[in-house]
Amino acid sequence: MLYTRFQVLNELNNLKVNGEGISVAQKQAIYHDLCLSGKKVSLSKLRNYLNLDKNDEITGIDGDLKGTLSPWKHYAWLIKQPGGYEITEDIIRQITLFGDDRKLLANWLHKTYGNKLTREEEKLALRFQCSGWGRLSRAFLTEIYHGESSTGEAMSIMDMLWETNYNLMELLSSRFDFAGAVQAYREAHLNQYMSLQDYLDESYASDLLLCGGNRPPLHKHCINFNMDALQCQHTNE
Repeated sequence: MLYTRFQVLNELNNLKVNGEGISVAQKQAIYHDLCLSGKKVSLSKLRNYLNLDKNDEITGIDGDLKGTLSPWKHYAWLIKQPGGYEITEDIIRQITLFGDDRKLLANWLHKTYGNKLTREEEKLALRFQCSGWGRLSRAFLTEIYHGESSTGEAMSIMDMLWETNYNLMELLSSRFDFAGAVQAYREAHLNQYMSLQDYLDESYASDLLLCGGNRPPLHKHCINFNMDALQCQHTNE
């Protein structure tokens, strides 16, 4: 859930029309009106939505949008319930880990959430197919902050992707606090023992767009790997 939202927003924040970035309000409207349909958003749909004529040029994206919000569409009925977002993330995590064993998944779901879901809802919840893992951790996306000097507000990467039109690489530049916060997070957490559940919760976000991906090795250095990968990617850019 979180990772697909990141992918879509990071892609939308690169969008330009005739060399100029679209407004934050336009970006958010595209997200709500087009992306939350759960389907691929084509370049032609974008052009029509923005009321562009044939002489207007869209740049910043490579054709159709690559990311989709398909899990948000499939689980829309559950997300709107109290605690539904967290339940959905948990279900997706289990599908990603044990998707080949449907009986095991069904037993786990009924034991864990049978008091919140009907039998039909349980079946619907497990119809979604996903595998593989995202490259960015939940902690990276939501638990390191930039202090906005104009408002005094602390904003996470996901906050900034929604409230501004900066992409991830721009947010990791020296203009913002995130790069330093990543280093501080690594120094504070690398030497702490991490349980398997900590690993699943913090080190990876389920990437619902990857099919047939291999499961990552389960070891306690995964945060080090993920944060280093982010830093290297930023440096290479």
